[in-house]
Amino acid sequence: MRRRRATDRGKADGPGAGCVGEAEGLVPTGAKGGGSGPGGSPGSPASDPEPPAGSDGPSASADGETTGSERRHGLRALSLRGGFYLMGREGSGIIVRLVGVLLITRAIGPYNYGIYAAAVAFVTLLASVAQLGIDVRLISDSEQPSDRAYNVAFTLLLVASGLAVGIGAGGAFVVTSVSHAPTYVPAFLVLLLSIPLNICWAPAQARIERKFRYRRMAYLELGGDIALYGTSVPLALAGFGYWAPTMGFVVWQGFLFVGSIVAAGVAPRLAWDRDEVRRLLHFGRGYGLTAAIINLGGLVNPLVVGHFVGPAGVGYVALGQRLASTLAFMNRAVGRLALVALGRVQNDLVRLSRGVEETMALQVVALGPLLSGFAVVSSFAVPALFGHKWTPVVDLYPYLAFGDLLMAVFLVPQAVLYAKGRNGAVVAKQALNLLVLAVGALWLVPTLGITGYGIAFVASSIPFIIVYLAASRIVPIRYSRTGPWLLAFSPPMFFALPPWPWRLFLLAPLALIGIVPRMRRDLQLYARMAWTMLRGGHPALLDGGTGDQP
Repeated sequence: MRRRRATDRGKADGPGAGCVGEAEGLVPTGAKGGGSGPGGSPGSPASDPEPPAGSDGPSASADGETTGSERRHGLRALSLRGGFYLMGREGSGIIVRLVGVLLITRAIGPYNYGIYAAAVAFVTLLASVAQLGIDVRLISDSEQPSDRAYNVAFTLLLVASGLAVGIGAGGAFVVTSVSHAPTYVPAFLVLLLSIPLNICWAPAQARIERKFRYRRMAYLELGGDIALYGTSVPLALAGFGYWAPTMGFVVWQGFLFVGSIVAAGVAPRLAWDRDEVRRLLHFGRGYGLTAAIINLGGLVNPLVVGHFVGPAGVGYVALGQRLASTLAFMNRAVGRLALVALGRVQNDLVRLSRGVEETMALQVVALGPLLSGFAVVSSFAVPALFGHKWTPVVDLYPYLAFGDLLMAVFLVPQAVLYAKGRNGAVVAKQALNLLVLAVGALWLVPTLGITGYGIAFVASSIPFIIVYLAASRIVPIRYSRTGPWLLAFSPPMFFALPPWPWRLFLLAPLALIGIVPRMRRDLQLYARMAWTMLRGGHPALLDGGTGDQP
């Protein structure tokens, strides 16, 4: 039974984070990353979110609570500094990842990319179940985990990953024995080897992120990008087809595993404690189930689209998802930071409500221009960059981008539920999300092709209402600040669909930015925050705060 403390404690890492996030550029949605390399994450603005004097993170007391930097600059300052650092790394990583995926997809084509995407979808599901939510537990625990707790978590993950590999290999053997082997089975069997690497670096990641050491994570993830594309691109150009991204994925996971241990400065050891295992599994049941349901949604593409459209259709959807999620880079930054910051103020409803409202608005302000901007140019950018064989992605992208923007709005209320341990509502939301996506795809894909998948993807956002209602019972959540931004950026995402000149009318809502006074003030505030961060200042003081605001 862990002690409860009077002061607020830290939480971290949201649902897409951890060790089973997404392999940027190479993985459809979901395969490793959470705090991870190409799997998604932040470059580096000029300012360093980590405290000076070589501390590399907020100083900690004996019990693990931050006292030095958090007291000097305030939680809001640390959160925003870390957030801008993560966003800077994610933003600069967009170029690396887009160039990498461009070279790979042009070289191997939709068919081979679809085979790889299907294999990754199944491996991601196994990894998400085997991870048991332990990464989130370690990062979001209100008390600093002991070294023994980290080692027990590592041992438990090692056992779980071994079971996942065995189940995956056994399942593949059964499938190939009773029927014609799917085209993705060989790649799937090789990718199985990455599961222990994929999830066993969670304890090291937790050590780094609990101390807000995002500079180390940024360097680690940049190295992961280089390992991923440094392996995949040459193999793709040499004609290795789907084996190119497959081998790149395995090398990437190996780099992240070794690099995270080096960055954490502590090597994992084998240890076992029945009480600690029970505590980890108690939390992991809800979160692990949620992660499994999320990644079951990833199977809709290979199973439904693959059945009705074929491997090339799977490739189109995978590339569309990759483009949208890469441009929606801030989702990962916020997912990794929200539980840390919101968890520390979870018992102060005023600060918690203000933090939720501010973060939701910042999400849309940051993502809207990127997602809608690419949509405006996609009709000529996709054929020019990726080749004319990828043109079907143009009609699919608007739906995926709009769905990702809606998801961004609800990520923060979802982080509140995780911080409070209210996983039930998130599980219910994910189950309905999967149901709507699967049923919608089965209904629409046979007649509309991959566009039917896009429509089903947007419809699957409806269950997020469950998250909003559940989080509203904990803290008041207002969308008056976020709504106008959502209204301004959503219509331009569908710019490429109607004919000229009607598509120009979809740009009209952008005028709201200049008309609504609150939107102008928010834009000026966020611009000042970014500029102050680049100059090494503390954004918590920009709006007259004390440095102690969320």
